[in-house]
Amino acid sequence: MDRSVLLVDDDLETLELVGTMLERSGYRILAARSGLKALQMARLEHPDLILLDIMMPGMDGYEVLEILKADQTTNDIPVVIFSARGQVDDQLKGMEAGAVDYIPKPAQTGELVMILENALQGTGE
Repeated sequence: MDRSVLLVDDDLETLELVGTMLERSGYRILAARSGLKALQMARLEHPDLILLDIMMPGMDGYEVLEILKADQTTNDIPVVIFSARGQVDDQLKGMEAGAVDYIPKPAQTGELVMILENALQGTGE
């Protein structure tokens, strides 16, 4: 498969757990623990997809998403929000900002992989 996913979450345990789940499913994982680092890595590595947490200190996921979508070097990267905030308003806000999907935490491996594959297929990957 060799598709790259930039996993963005300030929680190290989540990064490790989800990163391992996705690696076992054939993805190459890049990880960032802050919004600023995520923006830097997205520009440098141009991953196939970004899995983005919302609740992070400093720059939250919505801000990161808005910057990614406004930047010509990153606006084509599909972003899936992966957050403990699963209210409908949160989901709508993410989709309106440019996310292709929204996955409430926690998620099972099969569900997560299916949503990521659907997001990647939508980009012609």
